[in-house]
Amino acid sequence: MKKKYAIFATIIIANLISICVYSQSVIFTQNFESVWTTPNTLSPSWSGTTVPSNNQWHKNSYTTGWSSSGGSYSPAGANSTASSARFHSFDAANNSIGEIITPAIDFSPYSNNKRLVFYLTNASGTDKIDVYLSLDGGASYGLSVGTYVLSGTGYWSLYSVDLGNINSSNVKIKFTATSDFGTSDTGIDEIFVYDAIPLTGVKSIDAFGDYTTFKSAIEDLNKHGVGTGGITFNVTPNQTFTENLPILSVSGTELNPVIFQKSGSGNNPVIKPTGGSGTADYGFALVGADYITIDGIDININSGNAVEYGF
Repeated sequence: MKKKYAIFATIIIANLISICVYSQSVIFTQNFESVWTTPNTLSPSWSGTTVPSNNQWHKNSYTTGWSSSGGSYSPAGANSTASSARFHSFDAANNSIGEIITPAIDFSPYSNNKRLVFYLTNASGTDKIDVYLSLDGGASYGLSVGTYVLSGTGYWSLYSVDLGNINSSNVKIKFTATSDFGTSDTGIDEIFVYDAIPLTGVKSIDAFGDYTTFKSAIEDLNKHGVGTGGITFNVTPNQTFTENLPILSVSGTELNPVIFQKSGSGNNPVIKPTGGSGTADYGFALVGADYITIDGIDININSGNAVEYGF
């Protein structure tokens, strides 16, 4: 009996170590689910563009002050939530901008690289979001740390930005939308800033693996980033993954690559996206990501013709 208990204890410890390695602290978060109308009514208060009124960000359900309530906007929030922050590009002049800015965030207690994670949506058109960082409470901003042209996927996509090992106690993050004066509005939701511990080593994507879906693996990679030696996802053959994947926005390097590969003999794993109402639906998409290998994995539309691109 002693030997059995010893083995059981070892398994528990190993599992705890695996969990702890990839834990991370949340420095800041905003999900826009509270009662608010414009950024200054959020708690704590946000700031941003107020004039012209069509360029001010609103809660998705609050359209007072805009020229109209037009502009398609669905679903209302990421991950089946009810609310988000919405930029009214339906009435905002072409190429005009609208800014929404976080309150001051204290990075000083956190020692790891900071990673910004957020969801964006745009049903159609070419609205653009730029992300800027200030280390002095908004007195000045550097160059854009991320530019995202939203080409109309029709659903919420996860993005992430490596902010580096910043230790300022007075950080502000600015999201700047550029209007295409199109038929749909642009949204942002589920914003997190993590004290991130990057992913490394070998992980499995399998019904009984480290990740059961490509979606969960990509979301975790976007949240954590890539560590020393890179990360390899081994995918068991003869599997079908019927899912729309988030955009992979984390980059590897020559020495720290990201690899998704078939592992073992059998038929190639297949990703089967269903697509949506947009014009740029995809099977597996990269934005700002380099040193990514996808080997022995197929894309095959689930049904219909709503997916325009494979990779």
